[in-house]
Amino acid sequence: MWCLAMNVYSRVAKDVEPKKAKLAEANAQMESATVSLNAKRDNLQAVQENVIMLETQLNDALAEKQGLADQATLCEARLFRAGKLTAALGDEQAMFEIDACHVLPQIC
Repeated sequence: MWCLAMNVYSRVAKDVEPKKAKLAEANAQMESATVSLNAKRDNLQAVQENVIMLETQLNDALAEKQGLADQATLCEARLFRAGKLTAALGDEQAMFEIDACHVLPQIC
């Protein structure tokens, strides 16, 4: 009986040994792939953080651009109104000088 058991064990061991070797090789490959995957995930995380930072910078730059465009529009409107006011005051000055020429001789 013991001999039979040893014979069966020997046959099973011969069948199982190559499978154990393949399992060990597959585990080693899986470990290598897992390490590579984790490195890629870390790299992806860094790239995603960089993209988020760049999007934030882009949004800030676009907001600043819009603010500057609004300021430019306001300045153009102010310059236009200031030009109209200067022209009106220039006309008023000419009328004042004419009136002053008529009034000053009468006062003095």
